[in-house]
Amino acid sequence: MSDKKIILFGASELGKKALIYFNKENVAFFCDNDINKIGIKINDIECIGFNKLLEIHKNYKIIITSMYEKEISEQLEKNNINYGIYKESIEIYYPIEDLLEINLGHFFYKCDFNIKLDKLTFFQGGSTILDYAFLQAIAKKFKRKKYLEIGSFMGESIKCLSVVCDECVSISLEDQELDQFFFSKHKSNFGSYFMNNICNVKQIKGDSKKINFKEISFEPDFVFIDGDHSYEGVFNDTQKIFDLIDYNETIVVWHDFRKAITKEIRTETVKAVFDALDEKYKKNIFISDNNLCGIYVPEKYLKYFSFNINSNEMYSYEFEMHKVIKNLI
Repeated sequence: MSDKKIILFGASELGKKALIYFNKENVAFFCDNDINKIGIKINDIECIGFNKLLEIHKNYKIIITSMYEKEISEQLEKNNINYGIYKESIEIYYPIEDLLEINLGHFFYKCDFNIKLDKLTFFQGGSTILDYAFLQAIAKKFKRKKYLEIGSFMGESIKCLSVVCDECVSISLEDQELDQFFFSKHKSNFGSYFMNNICNVKQIKGDSKKINFKEISFEPDFVFIDGDHSYEGVFNDTQKIFDLIDYNETIVVWHDFRKAITKEIRTETVKAVFDALDEKYKKNIFISDNNLCGIYVPEKYLKYFSFNINSNEMYSYEFEMHKVIKNLI
């Protein structure tokens, strides 16, 4: 954690237990929405209200210590306040603010090859161009051969990887599950469209929560998790993948570590990942500074990533659009 002192948001029993966990000398204040607690001292720590928190939050680390975690999370996010979450049952601190950022521009800058991304629609619900480029660059740089993807949507990302990896496996919902989504966008169902008929792509249809990954008989060295974005979905997919992989070798990327428009950290995704993983994996989880991805990097590959964000540097990218293709069902 950083050197900032802590404000514990939630001044009930869970907050008192968190006070012991974090040590009293590291805690500046309690905060609570209960007006009856504002201004009093709890275990010798002053309790402030939310209005005071708004004035001073930039100088402190905010940690939610309340059973009303969801409501407080929304309250903080609405005011663009970073926070962590304390869980009594497993005593996990979710280091939302402390996640190290990978310098994406520097990573691309050090790649001695070109990236070619073919047939991207940029349709709502898909990934960004820097997400696709990041995936293909990882596969090329680290010579990934076996790629597993959870949540392929129209198949654009796995198509980008199929030209680099020898074997690709997609675990996705049945295409008809996307009927309502495409209907709401006034489109026919283009589910799986771009990965159909690719010879090195195997499609497994179904809900990843109901699939036993070990029965697939596939040991990936690269995984992209972009399926069910609920807490339960991310938790399930993360836990199953780390039960399957060689964590000393396999690189895992999650989509939606950030929100698409604001680029703020999507706390529910990060929380699910940290809940699902053993402690030994957590120090190797990072977030990209300029796309929507989080990543697990095995120890031996850390030297290829930069975590220094230089304010005097700006990386630019050169793209060519060769042609627009009309795709029909």
